[in-house]
Amino acid sequence: MNKEIFTLSSEVTAELKIKHSTFISRIKRIQNTQEAKEYISQISKIEKNANHNCWAYRINDNIYHYSDAGEPSGTAGKPIFNTLLKYNLYQVVCVVTRYFGGVKLGIRGLIDAYSQVT
Repeated sequence: MNKEIFTLSSEVTAELKIKHSTFISRIKRIQNTQEAKEYISQISKIEKNANHNCWAYRINDNIYHYSDAGEPSGTAGKPIFNTLLKYNLYQVVCVVTRYFGGVKLGIRGLIDAYSQVT
C-alpha cells in the first residue's frame, strides 16, 4: 500500500496568539539539510528579539531533525515535527517563533500551541 506524501509549492506563514504569547510559524519547501539550516538561520536573524525560534525539518524518512531552542525539553521541536509527520510532509522546514507574553503555558499548553500553529 502506498501512502500519500506531500510537500509545499510555496512558503506558508501562520500566526497564533495564546495567553498573550505570539507564535509565528513559517514553513517552506527545501531540498536538503543545508537549505533547512540556512532557512533556520535566516529566520533566527530576522526574529532575533524573539524568546524562542524552535524548528523541525524533514527531508525523508531517514533525514530529519528538530530543536526546542530553549523551550522545555519535548515541548516545541518534537510537536512541530509530529505535525509534519501527521500530514505526511516531506522536504519541508518549519520555524516557529515565540514572543513570550508573560503568562506561562505549562508543558501541555506549549505542546498544544506549537502543534496548532504548525
